[in-house]
Amino acid sequence: MKRIFRMLTLALMLMLCACMASCGTSGSSGTSGSTGTSGSTGTAGFGNAVITETKNDAADAEIPSLSVGYLTEEAYDNGNFAEDAIAKTTDFSSREAQYMVVDLKIKTLIDNVENQSLKVVARASDAFALTVIVEDAPTGKLEPVDNPDGSRTYDLIYSIPENKGEEKAVRMILKLLPNVGGNVNVDITVSGENGTAVSGKTGVSTAFSVPSLNLKFMLKNDNSYSVRGTGVCTDSKITIPSTYNGAPVTSIEPHEFSDCYDLTAIVIPDSVTSIAERAFDGCGALTEITVHENNAHYCSENGVLFNKEKTELLRYPEGKTETTYSIPDSVTEIGKWAFYCCRNLTDMTIPDNVTCVEVGAFSACYGLTTIVIPESVTSIGYDAFGGCSSLTSMTLPFVGNTADGTSNTHFGYIFGAFSYSDHGLETPSSLQTVVITGGSCIDDLAFYGCGSLTSIAIPDSVTSIGSSAFNGCSALTSIVIPKDVTSIGSSAFKDCSALTSIVIPEGVTSIGTELFCNCSSLTSIVIPDSVTDIGAAAFSGCGNLTSIEIPEGVLSIGFEAFRHCNALTSMTLPFVGNTVNGTGETHFGYIFGANVPYENSEYVPASLKTVVITGGLSIGDRAFEDCRDLTSIVIPDSVTSIGERAFNGCISLTGIVIPDGVTSIGSSAFNSCINLMSVIIGGGVKAIGDYAFNDCSALTGIQFGGTVAQWKAISFGSYWDYDTGNYSVTCTDGTVSKN
Repeated sequence: MKRIFRMLTLALMLMLCACMASCGTSGSSGTSGSTGTSGSTGTAGFGNAVITETKNDAADAEIPSLSVGYLTEEAYDNGNFAEDAIAKTTDFSSREAQYMVVDLKIKTLIDNVENQSLKVVARASDAFALTVIVEDAPTGKLEPVDNPDGSRTYDLIYSIPENKGEEKAVRMILKLLPNVGGNVNVDITVSGENGTAVSGKTGVSTAFSVPSLNLKFMLKNDNSYSVRGTGVCTDSKITIPSTYNGAPVTSIEPHEFSDCYDLTAIVIPDSVTSIAERAFDGCGALTEITVHENNAHYCSENGVLFNKEKTELLRYPEGKTETTYSIPDSVTEIGKWAFYCCRNLTDMTIPDNVTCVEVGAFSACYGLTTIVIPESVTSIGYDAFGGCSSLTSMTLPFVGNTADGTSNTHFGYIFGAFSYSDHGLETPSSLQTVVITGGSCIDDLAFYGCGSLTSIAIPDSVTSIGSSAFNGCSALTSIVIPKDVTSIGSSAFKDCSALTSIVIPEGVTSIGTELFCNCSSLTSIVIPDSVTDIGAAAFSGCGNLTSIEIPEGVLSIGFEAFRHCNALTSMTLPFVGNTVNGTGETHFGYIFGANVPYENSEYVPASLKTVVITGGLSIGDRAFEDCRDLTSIVIPDSVTSIGERAFNGCISLTGIVIPDGVTSIGSSAFNSCINLMSVIIGGGVKAIGDYAFNDCSALTGIQFGGTVAQWKAISFGSYWDYDTGNYSVTCTDGTVSKN
């Protein structure tokens, strides 16, 4: 059986890499001026080859040496392939060199090889093979066969060494076309007598550099050059030379390749020590950035630019077509504008090692729909996600610029908002869900005006929420305040008009001014016993709130705290008015926006029917005056006095219980309560003022908690029961009729 040998492939990739604009050396992969030395990277000069061996013990042959040189068109036409001709014609800056000379040797790894053939296939956009010369075989310029896929095939039959360890030399000459960037693949295949190739492993692969002409340079103070753009170069695949006018090229300036719309690839030489941020902005077709492997400051992987240690990702090419990308685990920093305008990316994986996301890192990534920033990140730069107009969800370790909350604590900072007032302009309208995983504080104005957010998850680590933190989050439907939060600033949830319910955790002591103002969808709220203060307008505009229970520990309730709560039907309050000790305003309408008692009827909602008072020492003068829609008012046992006109004009009140602790009922206290039918008066009452029950025309019964004698001992004011119904008083020991 005839032996079929494994394929040996030499991939010659003309990558746009480091090279010199004026090249006085040969550019071989060996010593300068020689094309015969192999197995090492060349010296400074045009054509420094990066040679990487891939060994395979099962292969039948290998390439032990490879080198590169250049020829002029004249030398090629004259057939002058002598070493001195190659060494003298490597000045590519003026396009003198037109041909690349590739010298290699093939070594046989097995014995008894017979009648093998060498097939050379060149697939080239920027160069193509013209000549193949083999030791002890016919030579000459072979005419290629054009293949349908654009490749050109050169067939040459010859005998490779028959015995193990023997070598045969092969020289290939590639013509360089005017646009010399890109990839050139040259396959050398060892096949059997029947010409059928058998797949094997690549013996060696190499990358060569061919510099672009007519780039623009600037001489710096240190006598090195910086690249200042494409100049009049029309190459779509640019290779930056390592030297220019005999001096090294060391830097690429900011924006110098910006808006090079046709640029598809760029190669950076080993001489470059500085690449400015945003150097490649607007290069929408750029798919690959390649760095010479000997560069001490930078490297590349899969066309992405990193620092040498690969701890900082510097630039992901805008034109890459992949929709997902996983940042390597070695990366700790995502550089400034690293993914700027990478419009094809929809999903990004950031490893836990990353600690910093720099300014503009993902700016204008229009296709990005979700992002998860790991908890290892301690800073996120300004505009890091600006213009990410398709984002729907984000997971962040904190809000704002830094984990320690020392500066720029507003959410929109990472979208390009200079201040909280710019949130509506800069935060993506597509963004609905935000999950915060760390931090101890949601600072003042953190999410102010983020009107598209429907869900915000606050981590358990948070202990305080600042003033106006979620003010204007009009699409927010629910939020859970962590149990360890003890402080919530004023207006924190103001204008959260879609918020339907909320639980305030134990430990919070104050409900600040306008905290839930205009939360018009809020139907229920739980206020913990720890709260001692409710600020002005705290629940103003909560138009769907139907009931509220304020715990007895509350000592003060601010002006307008419940203004425009027009769906309220019942309330439980620890006192009436502003403060528990009655030092401030004592009229019921104060908490609804009534400046004075006679405005009670204007501001107390008509929907409110039941009020339960749980504390306080008195019902002050005119406290419920003209609260015309109240049908039930519960007075606590702690009350000792009812002030003048306290319930005057409560025309819907049908009954009232006055506790035993009350000793006096002020004048006109229940005047014109025309639907008051029954009254229970505690046995402690000693005085009932003038007109106290005047015009209570429906009053037919009074129940007194004392004896007949005690009733008769009460000091009654003038006309206290004028124009009442024909009532009788039931005492503990008998009945007294109306006089």
